[in-house]
Amino acid sequence: MNPTPAGETQLLRPSRRYTRGDTQALETFDQLPDGANVRLPVVSAIFGVCDGTVWRWKKLGVLGGYRKVRGCAMWQVGAVRALLNAQQK
Repeated sequence: MNPTPAGETQLLRPSRRYTRGDTQALETFDQLPDGANVRLPVVSAIFGVCDGTVWRWKKLGVLGGYRKVRGCAMWQVGAVRALLNAQQK
């Protein structure tokens, strides 16, 4: 996370690839239902890895819950949480 001048932390780096919805999904990730979907930038930010790592995890079967919605790569929140919990053990 990058510190901002006001001393607050910035969840996502400013970029055109992040939408307002991505920022909201990241801020409210704990409240999202397991069946909700989040985009690739959100998954990358949650784990602190690059997009290529997320795609590698998908290919290796480490991170499931992938689906394509209207041509956009999405992951189920429940699958993301499962990997987070597994990494914390």
